[in-house]
Amino acid sequence: MRKNIFTTVLLSSMVVPAYANISDSISINGFGSVIGASVVDGDGYIAEYPNLAIYEDSDLDFGQETRLGIQITGRINEKMSATTQLLMRGANDFDTEIGWAYFTYDITDTSAVQIGRMRVPVYHFSEFMDVGYAYPWVRIPSDTYSLDVTNYNGIRYLKSFSISDYTLDLTFLYGQEKNDDVELMSYLFPDQIDRDFEDLLGVVVNFDMNNFVIRSSYVEGEMFETRHLPAWLAPIVGLNNTYPSSTGKVDSNGDLLVAADTEYDISFFDVSVKASLGDFSFFAEYNKYKPFYKSYFASIDYRWDEFQAYLLYSKFDLDQPWESHDTTAIGLRYDFMTNVAFKVEISKFDDTGYNPFTLEPNPVFKGDPDGDGDVTVVTFGFDFVF
Repeated sequence: MRKNIFTTVLLSSMVVPAYANISDSISINGFGSVIGASVVDGDGYIAEYPNLAIYEDSDLDFGQETRLGIQITGRINEKMSATTQLLMRGANDFDTEIGWAYFTYDITDTSAVQIGRMRVPVYHFSEFMDVGYAYPWVRIPSDTYSLDVTNYNGIRYLKSFSISDYTLDLTFLYGQEKNDDVELMSYLFPDQIDRDFEDLLGVVVNFDMNNFVIRSSYVEGEMFETRHLPAWLAPIVGLNNTYPSSTGKVDSNGDLLVAADTEYDISFFDVSVKASLGDFSFFAEYNKYKPFYKSYFASIDYRWDEFQAYLLYSKFDLDQPWESHDTTAIGLRYDFMTNVAFKVEISKFDDTGYNPFTLEPNPVFKGDPDGDGDVTVVTFGFDFVF
């Protein structure tokens, strides 16, 4: 099996591998980031949407994007292996979460089946978006990488082809995911929101031509969204306290909470292009999440010796005017050790969303409802692998 088609080694093939061999059948590798940021202008900034890494003032904050990941792979036999990944995030109070837990069966040298809990491979950097060492920027652009479902439980098939000196990788997936009390959605809206994703079916095509890589993914399925509403809203939305989806819970005011169910047919399309020309590299990615939003980002960087300077622009547009924003960032990466990089970045976030009824700004950051949402952030940190 070619290494570049496995999730279990994709991290180590994109970064510097360093395995600690406990035995002939078990290996451990890890990654982490120590990130600090300060808001130098504006009210607050959401640096990572799915996990709500939020900077709220000018104090230097290391408790939002700092993280540590450990990945353990055990070889069961010549054909089978098991992989699990443990991750601790500052935004989640460094509670340990199981990001991945799956089995791999090698069908042939160029094909495999994986079953278990895995990352939804919708984005170019989906498999290693937490591995800051794997990309030049301080963070993956949150304007573009904002999908609230990042993992799924299911199965996928991987196949690799050699075409002359090039490599074509295909991935087919099927599964589901259940998200109770989605942190991001419950932040954006005043209600508890649950989202269940069912019958997720997708395909990923990655064509690597050495200095030019094009990747595209498409995933579709059904999403069932449940909003927990106070009972006094039931007559307004056509519900009552005997509604079958009633949670049976009572809030602090003694009102019964009821749930309003909505079903969506969803689809997510993403395409990315990476090109290298000498010391310059260019990267662009676009995606559309029906029926909700579209987003994209583009980056150019220049490398000399151990340094890499970059310029990045990203944009998010909801299909309604409530939410729209973009970010312009300039930064520098310094690889001062074999497996450690120092990064610094200045980001300018422009929030252009508005309330269509009042025509007033509708900031993504909810700390100051009277603000316009625009913010400037300075970030620096260390990324490492081991």
